[in-house]
Amino acid sequence: MKRLWHWLKDKWKIIKRSIVLLTALSQPITVIIAQRFGPLFEESGSDPFIIPADYAFLIWSIIVTGTIIYGIYQLLPFTYNYKYLDKISFQSILIFLGFDLWIMAALNVWLPTTVLIFMAMGVALRIVFRELLSVSFKIFLRK
Repeated sequence: MKRLWHWLKDKWKIIKRSIVLLTALSQPITVIIAQRFGPLFEESGSDPFIIPADYAFLIWSIIVTGTIIYGIYQLLPFTYNYKYLDKISFQSILIFLGFDLWIMAALNVWLPTTVLIFMAMGVALRIVFRELLSVSFKIFLRK
């Protein structure tokens, strides 16, 4: 048990960052599952309050692609000494899982739940933003 603990402690950074990548990859998978097995993005039940144009959903493809690129980037060996990536990994996982939960809540038309999920994601995004802003400010001051 002690050996396992030491091994996990040594590998925790890689494990945590791998989970970031897996949760980033789970986002498009969740959308595909929702499209195949649920009424998401289809005519069903009552009309929504706002119906955005189809092209407005393109932003989500860009965001999800960006999260996957980030998930791959933070696993590259040269980033292992970037401590800020470790600091934001937990929040990144929560944000990516929040996207999955949001899709499922939207699929079931749980509007209050989608609002709560977005609020939680917003808090996590604010933490990530503040950390990245702090890091970039420190880099700027060094130059």
